[in-house]
Formats: sequence, structure tokens, C-alpha cells
Amino acid sequence: IVARIVDAIDYFGNAEQVKKDMLLTNVEMYEEMTELIEKYKKLNENQ
Repeated sequence: IVARIVDAIDYFGNAEQVKKDMLLTNVEMYEEMTELIEKYKKLNENQ
């Protein structure tokens, strides 16, 4: 599977852009998870 991804990146010729997009997606997911954890903590404190 990894080899196919590498082939696809090579095919499109924009490996750096793909890496940036993947990093950005991971950062957004991380931020969303952090927000959810904070909300969960607040809910537990209020009970």
C-alpha cells in the first residue's frame, strides 16, 4: 500500500505539497481532538 502511495505522489509530481496537506490535516485533527478533550474535562468538572 505504501509503495502505491509513493507511486501516486511521484506521478503527480508534487510530493512536497502532498506532505504539507497531510501535515495540515493531522494538525487540524489534533486541534479537534484537543477541543473535545477540553470539553469532556469541563463536563466532568461540572457534574
